[in-house]
Amino acid sequence: MIENFLMIYQALPYLLKGSLITIGLVGGALFLGFIIGIPMAVGQVYGSRFVANLISFYVWFFRGLPVLVLLFLFYFGLFSLLGLNLPAFTAA
Repeated sequence: MIENFLMIYQALPYLLKGSLITIGLVGGALFLGFIIGIPMAVGQVYGSRFVANLISFYVWFFRGLPVLVLLFLFYFGLFSLLGLNLPAFTAA
């Protein structure tokens, strides 16, 4: 029992560093979501019928895709399209 607490105590700096990285990623995703979501919501409510239908299709398409398919699309499609090289361990 004591060995478990000792192991957790030794790993605490790594856990705290990982927690800070996670909080940073959540903050960045939240900011990016607001930057993309607010104009889309305004466009869907106050935009023309074409814009509202286009935004509705976008939302329908990305809601319907499984998360794993989205991850594959971004990793193999977007990164190769932009010429970015991301190691597999980092992507995981």
